[in-house]
Amino acid sequence: MKHPINMTLLLVVMFLIAQLVGLLIISEYVDISASHETGTTVKNTEVYRRIGIEPPEVENESFSFIFILGSVLLGTVLILLIVQFGKRRLWKIWYLFAVLMALLVALNPFIFKAMVWLGVVNLVSPYLITALISLGLSVLKVFMPNLYLHNATEVLIYGGLAALLVPILNLFSVAILLIAISIYDAYAVWKSKHMVKMAEFQRDSNLFAGFSFPYKTVKGYLGKKAIEIPSPERTRVAVKPSKPIPKEISPHKNDDSPVSAILGGGDIAFPLLFAGVVMKTTGSYLYPLVVVATTTTALLVLFWRAEKGKFYPAMPFLSVGCFAGLFICWLASLI
Repeated sequence: MKHPINMTLLLVVMFLIAQLVGLLIISEYVDISASHETGTTVKNTEVYRRIGIEPPEVENESFSFIFILGSVLLGTVLILLIVQFGKRRLWKIWYLFAVLMALLVALNPFIFKAMVWLGVVNLVSPYLITALISLGLSVLKVFMPNLYLHNATEVLIYGGLAALLVPILNLFSVAILLIAISIYDAYAVWKSKHMVKMAEFQRDSNLFAGFSFPYKTVKGYLGKKAIEIPSPERTRVAVKPSKPIPKEISPHKNDDSPVSAILGGGDIAFPLLFAGVVMKTTGSYLYPLVVVATTTTALLVLFWRAEKGKFYPAMPFLSVGCFAGLFICWLASLI
């Protein structure tokens, strides 16, 4: 197993929550029943217009994967340039803008409903309140990051992104998208390894796009008392060094263990896109839950089988989970 059982379950549970919250956000922007009945995406236009952000226009949903793949490749090139030249400030600005836009979309329908329920919707602009809350969360996330805020906002971000992309996709295009992304992910992790380089840069910048749970660090001077340091053979050895060492070191510094448990943003977003398209295509809220269940299971199996100290592309495994869920849905529709 790549991570301790508690860290593994934490990542899997957070993935599951992000998928469920994402489907809820998508359902606020897309009329699921009408989309199923008409065979074309029916958007809740008024919800989009409240924040002035709408999905890109595409002539044919079957070819929209080309637009998304192009955006992914362009973004990858830009991030690699930032990594190459060490422009962390530029990455911080880009990250801030992306988080702000995603949170605006994600929070918009729920803040509006809350203001209607409180009876204050006519007293102050819902857009202003949504913008202020989104901006505040974004600034705190970037400039005063902490474990809870980072991962809590990550739960919302991918739902906001999906609300912009699900309307331009159909089952064919999202299936091709998953296959293409899976091939790219495998190449980027196992062959070129540039995905690993990008992930490490983001993690070290404390601005990781995805879930991130750093391992606890050992604090204080080891010279004051013996501590237990895990070795590669999983033995526990008491060590008393002759001189002090820095106040914080990773407890896994001497083995192949990772310094944190992470799950990249793409590994959260693309399965959510698939589940969202299944939801609008079938007009059912049950079928996407089946897809979420199979993708979550696939992620758990990946973490369970993964070896410590090695990097794995998650998308090939998650894509298998997506297609397995769709196959189960298809069988259920025949009964």
